[in-house]
Amino acid sequence: MSFLKRNFLYIMLISIITVVMTGCGGGGGGGDDHTPIPPTLKSIEITPSQAMLKVGETQAFTVKGTYSDGNVKDITGNVSFSSSDENIVKLDGNTARAVGAGQATITAIAGPGITDTTTVTVTVPNATVTDVQLTFKNGQTAVEVPVDAYGELKVKVVYSDGSTWELTSSEIENSIVFSVSDSKVVDVHKDGFVSAIASGEATITANFEETASNMVSVTVKPETVTLESITLSPLDHTMPVGDQIQFTATGHYSDNSVEDITLSVNWNSSDPKVASIDAKGLVTANAEGTANITATLDSISESRGVTVKAANITSIQLTFANGQTSATVPVGTTGTLEAIATYSDGENADVTNRVSYFAYDDKVVDVQKNGSVRAVAAGSSEIKAKLDGVESNAVSVKAVPVTLQGIEIQGEDDTLFTGEQTQLTAMGSFSDGIVRDITQDVSWRSENLDVATVDDKGIVTANNKGREGDAVIKAAYELVESSLTIHVKNPTQVTSLKIVEDDGSISTNGEFVVGETLKFKALADFDNGVTGRDVTQYVTWTASPVGTVSVDQNGLVTALKAGDAFVTAAYKGTHGNVSDTIRGTVVEKTVTEVVVFSDPEPAKTEVGHSIRLEAWATFNDGSNQNVSDTVKWTTDNSDTFVRVDKDNPKLVTLEVIAAANGTVTAEHSSGVRGSKSFIFEGKTPDHIEIQESYCGDGNCPVITGKTVDIPIVDDVNYDPVSEGAYYPTAWLVYSDGSKEYINTERGINWWSADQVRAYVNTLKGSFVFGRGVGNGIEIKVTYSRDRDYTASFYVNVKEDTTTKTLEEIGIVNTKDQGWGCTPNDADYGKKLTVAVEEHGKWLQACGKFNYSDGTVKWEDINNNVAWFSSDRDVARVSTYTGDLKAISVGNAVITAQLTEIKGSIDVVVTNDANATE
Repeated sequence: MSFLKRNFLYIMLISIITVVMTGCGGGGGGGDDHTPIPPTLKSIEITPSQAMLKVGETQAFTVKGTYSDGNVKDITGNVSFSSSDENIVKLDGNTARAVGAGQATITAIAGPGITDTTTVTVTVPNATVTDVQLTFKNGQTAVEVPVDAYGELKVKVVYSDGSTWELTSSEIENSIVFSVSDSKVVDVHKDGFVSAIASGEATITANFEETASNMVSVTVKPETVTLESITLSPLDHTMPVGDQIQFTATGHYSDNSVEDITLSVNWNSSDPKVASIDAKGLVTANAEGTANITATLDSISESRGVTVKAANITSIQLTFANGQTSATVPVGTTGTLEAIATYSDGENADVTNRVSYFAYDDKVVDVQKNGSVRAVAAGSSEIKAKLDGVESNAVSVKAVPVTLQGIEIQGEDDTLFTGEQTQLTAMGSFSDGIVRDITQDVSWRSENLDVATVDDKGIVTANNKGREGDAVIKAAYELVESSLTIHVKNPTQVTSLKIVEDDGSISTNGEFVVGETLKFKALADFDNGVTGRDVTQYVTWTASPVGTVSVDQNGLVTALKAGDAFVTAAYKGTHGNVSDTIRGTVVEKTVTEVVVFSDPEPAKTEVGHSIRLEAWATFNDGSNQNVSDTVKWTTDNSDTFVRVDKDNPKLVTLEVIAAANGTVTAEHSSGVRGSKSFIFEGKTPDHIEIQESYCGDGNCPVITGKTVDIPIVDDVNYDPVSEGAYYPTAWLVYSDGSKEYINTERGINWWSADQVRAYVNTLKGSFVFGRGVGNGIEIKVTYSRDRDYTASFYVNVKEDTTTKTLEEIGIVNTKDQGWGCTPNDADYGKKLTVAVEEHGKWLQACGKFNYSDGTVKWEDINNNVAWFSSDRDVARVSTYTGDLKAISVGNAVITAQLTEIKGSIDVVVTNDANATE
């Protein structure tokens, strides 16, 4: 009788104490007669002497030692325990757990020769299972969770005598079988671990032996994906009047996906008279000036600046795509032109699609508006381009004829019986290296019309007058000719017939798999010496039994269901009656092997990265199939989990919570498994901390558990920074002390204990607005990852009576220092070194403010300043955003200005692409 059916374990512990004494012996050597002799351990005793446990319950034992001076001490922590039979009693330190019926001896060892033993007797009374209770770990039987959420089930078995057994995760894995109504919605691991895969509803039942539990339900809410930001390309752009440039918009969504939304956004220009933009993002420069190009979708917008110059074209350079000004083009093929205009301000622009092209001899070449040149006839011609009255240099084109170099005649069979036909094909090799089918272009003729004829389509017909012989078939085009000899024979008696596979291999009796198709052909030998002739089209194909296999008259066999099968080809006629039969066994299609592949290979990476997984099944028909979306994925390490993409179930990744190694397994529904060993190296998450602002290196002052004062803000709907909102940030701290910025991660949530007085605007991030006077209001952040991390700080909301005055402006070199306004004056104005043609958002303006209460603070004013460059030929800066573009080697001073206050930074432009300061 399985111990899993039993509920109470009665354990009788009878202590048989063996006392072994140790002491100090006299040694030889004179010592001080008054030196105190340390007390020695005389005996030990295990308690309790009896215990009665229920199934799964434990009993902690204590050991007391009696010393030679009469003292009795608890020495449990100084002894070791052992069990004579761990199938009956298992030990964890001094704690015993009853696991099976019988007797086991527990021994406590206090030192050499000092032991005590207890015999534990386990008996099991009769009791039956009356109920199996299934809940989630929080005690609920119905939950509503988002996609990718995880949970754990709890199982309790109730017996007829009123006793209960709450199973551990390992006992659940060994004893419980779970049933899920919809495995596409949730996945239940053998140990009761549940993961939400896709939106929908599912119920779960636990089966223990022959008893089913109640049902628990899981409702998985669909994930709401929202647009979070838009990026535009190119960055701020300078262009001449009349020029065009294509803008693209990229959307960044809450599920971390990225999508081209160029055709979805609403495009707008702040000044269409300067630069207009169409619905597809194409910008046209109309007049000198500046304009902002804005893309908007779902209330999210992003802008870029366009500067239009009234520069004139001074020259146009016309070349082919390879940079050359001459080209040889075979007739019928194309080349590509490029036109680059140089303007009076020294700027260059691609005007390939704007210029007008003209060829001196349009009978030789045809030039399209996009610069495509097609050679239409042999000859030479020059081509020029013109725009705004400026004419380009000339390029020359030599169009050369394509000549036929050779002909190859191809056919399936060069031996025909009288009256038969075959199709020939003529393939021409040309001087441009291309081989073309010229069957319809060549002239066909036969050198022996009495033996065989050929028509203008290459179809050869052997005469039906019983005349044998050879006929030379020729194909000619211009001055090139080729030939093929056709042998014609009279049909005689068929001596044998053989069924072979389509590749010509001899067919042997073997296995077919249900659903498999296999092409066969029939080869005949004749008594006139012709052997191995393909007569597939002339035989009658049959298959039996009906319903097991089928065969069409082209020899294509399809396996329909399991069983023995026969396929026969029969040749019956004036030339003989012969046949051949092959026998095979049709079997069900089954998986023979599952192999797990990984990227990277081998499956080894660092914590913070994931491993891409694919499961491929090999079937008994030799085919392979990606079954990543149908197998059950499990991992033997609780610090890892398998994530299946809800939109693309074949996209499977192994995610990690902490440094770990183990094995991930893919189990097919047939029971065939494949596995892969993995290693995640590195740090593990420890806790989160809250900092008072954002510093790129994560070293802003920590305010976790502290109280800060914030002012009352009039309006929370405008820009949080300009409105003076408090901006705490959350950082995940790892075991090695490193930090990760998680303020924008999925799974993070900010919460205020009093939204009326301290309002957390989660739509704009983690900004905290003071709305009413109050003290000690808790602001909490939670972050769900491998577990829930929480941290809090407190705010006192006060009427702000302080005023502030801007004293100076400092510029942060974010390329080398990262973003963030620091309290250290020395962090500002550090030289920035960039390479020619580099561009990026490398500058941040910070203002140093003097407050009326005597405090001094550096604050972000990046959105409030105007930017200027001392030398636009060296480096240019966007007036409104501070985006920098390096133009040429040299030095420039970049200045940020607000009211009358200015701050500057030196910029060095070099030719070194890896330039850093």
